[in-house]
Amino acid sequence: MTVVIVSVILLLVFGPSNILSWLFGASTTGTIYAFGYTLLMGVISNFVMGVFFSRVMLKSVAGFKCLRKKWLFGGADV
Repeated sequence: MTVVIVSVILLLVFGPSNILSWLFGASTTGTIYAFGYTLLMGVISNFVMGVFFSRVMLKSVAGFKCLRKKWLFGGADV
């Protein structure tokens, strides 16, 4: 969550309508803005892919009859 907050701050502070271009230069602010954008997209895609592939792997493991025990998935031990 902190990485998302930092990347949003980078996007807002060093965005297209920034006031820091005179201090750092247009090239530097554009690079920092691109880094913030890439960081945000990387975190979001990592989260989405992690959730998706975790579900796919869990469903594929649950396809084996010997691994369909409730206690393996956090259910009650019967």
